[in-house]
Amino acid sequence: DLATAVSEVFANRTYQENAQKLSETFQNAGGAVEAANVILTKIREKSYK
Repeated sequence: DLATAVSEVFANRTYQENAQKLSETFQNAGGAVEAANVILTKIREKSYK
C-alpha cells in the first residue's frame, strides 16, 4: 500500500541518494521556475499543432 511504499522510500538510503542527485540536476538546470517554463512551452507548442 501507499504508506508502506512511503516508509520504504524514507528508510532506503539508495532512494535518498538518488533523490539528492535528481534535486541537484534540477537545480543546475534552472530550478523549479525553469522546469515550469519548459513544461508550459511544450504545452503551448503542442496546442498550436
